[in-house]
Amino acid sequence: ASSSGAAGPSAASSVTERESKKSNDPRGRSGTQKLSSQEVLHEIRTQWSKALEDGRTPRTRFGYVRRELVSELAIYGRGLDALDKAEYQSVITSIHFHYVTVHTVLQEVGRLLKFHGLISLAFARNEITHVRQL
Repeated sequence: ASSSGAAGPSAASSVTERESKKSNDPRGRSGTQKLSSQEVLHEIRTQWSKALEDGRTPRTRFGYVRRELVSELAIYGRGLDALDKAEYQSVITSIHFHYVTVHTVLQEVGRLLKFHGLISLAFARNEITHVRQL
């Protein structure tokens, strides 16, 4: 799966917590507005980087899920609600976690076991520095 901005035309995607309140929006938008997929991915990257710079455990306010292949799921930030979708559990064989801490993924093992054909987990930008963390 590509970890670049927007998904291709055949990709299915969803965004969690798509609305942004003025008080929490770094761009100073007024009111509540929907964010595009690219904006959500940008916010996830920005929030993750800022937490690392501040020496905090990275957490993001947003989640994003992209499916480029029938059997492959990419989860960004807080997109873990996708693990509960029965339609994914029956066909997904590979899950890619981006901007999700290994601690968070390990807490979801019960949900991952519902994926009957799951044979591959991939981690990117997760602050994993050694295999012992797994």
